[in-house]
Amino acid sequence: MEREEQPSFSYFDIDGYLVDATPGVAKHFLDRFEPDDLNLARRAFARALSGEPVGVLDAYLIGIPDESGTIRRVLQVFETRDPVAFSIRAERERFRSFFIHNVDSIAFLGIDGSVIRTNLMFEEMFAMSPGEEIGDSWFDFLEPNMRTEARDAFSQALVGEAQEFDSVLRASEELPPIPIRVRFTPLFMEVELIGISAVVKNIAAERVARQHMHNLAFYDPLTKLPNRSLFEDRLTQTIAAAKRYNRPFGLLFLDLDGFKSINDLHGHAAGDAVLRAFGERTGAILRESDTFARLGGDEFAVLQELLRIPEDAEALSGKLIEALEKPFPIDGEALHVGLSIGIAVYPWHGITEASLLDAADKALYEAKSAGKNTFRFAGPF
Repeated sequence: MEREEQPSFSYFDIDGYLVDATPGVAKHFLDRFEPDDLNLARRAFARALSGEPVGVLDAYLIGIPDESGTIRRVLQVFETRDPVAFSIRAERERFRSFFIHNVDSIAFLGIDGSVIRTNLMFEEMFAMSPGEEIGDSWFDFLEPNMRTEARDAFSQALVGEAQEFDSVLRASEELPPIPIRVRFTPLFMEVELIGISAVVKNIAAERVARQHMHNLAFYDPLTKLPNRSLFEDRLTQTIAAAKRYNRPFGLLFLDLDGFKSINDLHGHAAGDAVLRAFGERTGAILRESDTFARLGGDEFAVLQELLRIPEDAEALSGKLIEALEKPFPIDGEALHVGLSIGIAVYPWHGITEASLLDAADKALYEAKSAGKNTFRFAGPF
């Protein structure tokens, strides 16, 4: 669209309508702008009404107050009518708008790490008041133990290599720390490095989502215990450590006796409550080094890592069975379950995942066949 010749200045009222100008000027402030520039023009006009002089494309906007100090008009002063200069100014304003209103937190840093310019999202994330100076160094806003990694990444960016890393932001003592992802990009003017751009993303929601997916994959939703997948992974790691350091460990399969009757007589809600209570009671007996998992249904397993002799697994099994002598109070009723345990000990009953799991499973079957509420080892040792 061919641009009309513009006068050197124009006045508009607070609604954007022309008040006083030379003939031939558009009747509304927005009339002369292309569709791509309308949002930029609207924001610039609003800022001028708030008292902030602002440039938009080829003109400056200045709010003019009346005798009471209230802005009643906006003065538009044209900077140039040169088409080339107009194009450069338009590109500059588009970039400025992209920078200021970007949904990511952005700062331009000097080569010493000082903050030169920030956008609105940066000010919000870093809890800055309007017009507040951030200080000498961008790194001061990071947790102290995170600053070394950030400075190393900054040094790499200074030699022309963009860097991305995760860190933790501490905006103020009043606000909780925020997990962030930072990307440093070198900024050049022709061939000279003039600074670094820092784009900061808040990744708290991403971490929560990742943790949620991890929990779904590796933890039982009812008892919050490790599930079969995580247990088998821990078993693999435990076997590797046992081979390296030549130390035994115990594998215990646990099965609740009489659990089916609880579901049948009292309902699945009561059964779920018993499973949760069993997990809590058993977890209180185990050591921190032990892995306690729910394999499915009323089947559980324990990895007893700090085991010196097979009798240690026997002692632990006795404690677990004894703990179930006391009933579970569920909905005003005292519900009883027993416990059968099958024990396999590395390396006597197996040295691989498959052989140990099979040995513990067979031992559990023997315990249940022996009358339940007892334990059995996997064959002679």
